[in-house]
Amino acid sequence: MPRQRERIEEERRRCRNLFETMAQGIIDYDAEARIISANPAAERILGVSVGRLLGRLALDPRFRACHEDGSNCSTATHPVLVSLNSGRNAGGVVLSVFNAKDGQQHWINVAAVPQFRPGEWIPYQVYTTLDDITEHRALKEELAQAQKMEALGRLAGGVAHDFNNLLNVISGYSELLLLRMQEGDLRGTVEKIHKAAGTAAELTGQLMAFSRREVLAPRVLDLNRVVAEVARMLPRLIGENIEVATVLSPDLGKVKANLGQIEQVILNLAANARDAIHQGGKLTIETKDVYVREGYSKHNTVVAPGWFVSLAITDTGKGMDENTLARIFEPYFTTKERGQGTGLGLAVVHGIVDQNGGQIRVDSAPEHGTTFEIYLPRVEDAAAPAEPTETNYETLRGSETVLLVEDSQDLREMTCAFLQMQGYTVIEVGNGAEALEAIQLYRAPIHLMLTDVILPGISGPELAKSVASLRPETTVLYASGHTGDLIERYGISGSAHFIEKPFTFNSLARKVRELLELGKLQKSDA
Repeated sequence: MPRQRERIEEERRRCRNLFETMAQGIIDYDAEARIISANPAAERILGVSVGRLLGRLALDPRFRACHEDGSNCSTATHPVLVSLNSGRNAGGVVLSVFNAKDGQQHWINVAAVPQFRPGEWIPYQVYTTLDDITEHRALKEELAQAQKMEALGRLAGGVAHDFNNLLNVISGYSELLLLRMQEGDLRGTVEKIHKAAGTAAELTGQLMAFSRREVLAPRVLDLNRVVAEVARMLPRLIGENIEVATVLSPDLGKVKANLGQIEQVILNLAANARDAIHQGGKLTIETKDVYVREGYSKHNTVVAPGWFVSLAITDTGKGMDENTLARIFEPYFTTKERGQGTGLGLAVVHGIVDQNGGQIRVDSAPEHGTTFEIYLPRVEDAAAPAEPTETNYETLRGSETVLLVEDSQDLREMTCAFLQMQGYTVIEVGNGAEALEAIQLYRAPIHLMLTDVILPGISGPELAKSVASLRPETTVLYASGHTGDLIERYGISGSAHFIEKPFTFNSLARKVRELLELGKLQKSDA
């Protein structure tokens, strides 16, 4: 008997230890739905000490329990009462309660199991488990929001792509008119149309930048020029009530980075500043060369020693405390209200800066604004030249044959008209099948094929493979408004020739002439 009592006592100690240390909340209710025991995990989940939980009813209004649809718990719906009244398990019921300690809403998965005495069919007690699924639920909602935004981005990107084709037609024909017109009142009107089309193209370009994944194609950049271009568009993004100022250091060093990604960094930080500024304020973008000494760090961000080009974005917003600063680059972390943001903006900024070989630090304090300072390694190479605004089209004329493959009839006709004006013989078709048919029927050399990447039926890259075997002398020039994921989706190599839509006659004339001259040079070397 003593040994049996010892074994029983040992088993009780083990059960009590398990009860006390479980991560899952456990609460026992009596036949009147009053709490008779609770473990520390339940105390943590509900924010109420075990001593204060004892004696509370399942429907105690201090729990503020409700269902996912927002309805309050009742005798007919609370899992404990359902289990007591029916004598059956009531599992997988999700309830919302407010933690009394932190004041936050918590979502709890509750399962209730009735307990019976031998020979009785009415429960004398209900055993419940509580699983806090708040974080899991938040992540699930963020994932759903991210998927929703991704789908919206794809839709926006598709609309922007189609709109870009229309803008290319408007811009192209107005440019064609300007080339043929003399000075006069009507010319001024056409110039305004052409300028408006260019502005619209910039806006759709920004829309498409957010809807696609950028391929990292770093080149030497003049950061002052990038900032100046983006700053012109910021009032549309952040509102006219926020003053935008730029402080650009003369003779600034150059950086090697992806242009689209650096633009996205500035736009993301500007949007973040907009949300921090409530009733109007100021956003300042500053560039300068800095030498970082060894050992320099700020907010756990260590900046390696050496010469950098600094891009600092400062706002006069509400600022952040130390706890927020420690987490701002975490994916899905946000201080905004539910549904007001994905919490990915600053995580994307950090990823882009890191991908381009840079580093970032933050200075902020409550009610004293915020400064994000980005350090990009300085390079000594010259920046990529901007496209010339004035072009002598006579020097870019030619007499070669161009196969034009474009499914948009208006854009095809406009491009064809310009190429013919430049002296080229143009074979125009609407898809890949027609292009292959034209190649077989046309016996003379075809010097260049200008093809859209995405075509009905045969894609541009697939068509190029056939052309390479049928007409090895033909140079291929791809055109598309979708630049972000072409390499991944269509297998276009990094050496492929490409022109982005909407293109100007300036850029098209130069690119076509450049490739045709390159083709001649390669033939002479062979």
